[in-house]
Amino acid sequence: MKIGWIGGWGVSLAEMRDLAVAHAPDAEHVLYPPVVGAAENLGGCDAVVGWSLGAHLLLEAGARGVKLPAKALLFAPFTSFCAEHGSGGRASETQVKWLRRWLDTDPAAALADFRRRAGLAPAPSADPDAGSAPVAEPAPAPGDPPVVAPAPVADEAAVPAD
Repeated sequence: MKIGWIGGWGVSLAEMRDLAVAHAPDAEHVLYPPVVGAAENLGGCDAVVGWSLGAHLLLEAGARGVKLPAKALLFAPFTSFCAEHGSGGRASETQVKWLRRWLDTDPAAALADFRRRAGLAPAPSADPDAGSAPVAEPAPAPGDPPVVAPAPVADEAAVPAD
């Protein structure tokens, strides 16, 4: 079975890889970061899994008519991130705007705060003395599923290649 995964915002692909292999060790896994266009790459999968923003992107792609596998598992899905919209989001609109501004001034601290509020462990860091420098994704170990960046999408009606 080939499973396509789209992770959540602020969650590394290495963390998603570990989760994927732990829950389906015999499957082939394809991992995408939660960016626009990621869902369009999952047409060749037998199943898809989306976590938080990844689940949102799968729902949004399906609403646009993107052909996705019939089997889908959505963790913490929402159709609007803001709690005021009543669509599954838990953060207030004010918090979302504040986080967006914080990302411009101190992205590492903003990410750490987001992960803490979401109940996630601190982000893995290759170098504890790196300060606020971004952490690079580690290369997959032999036998690990590939970490894949989504192909650019020409327009909203793009159909995934087989």
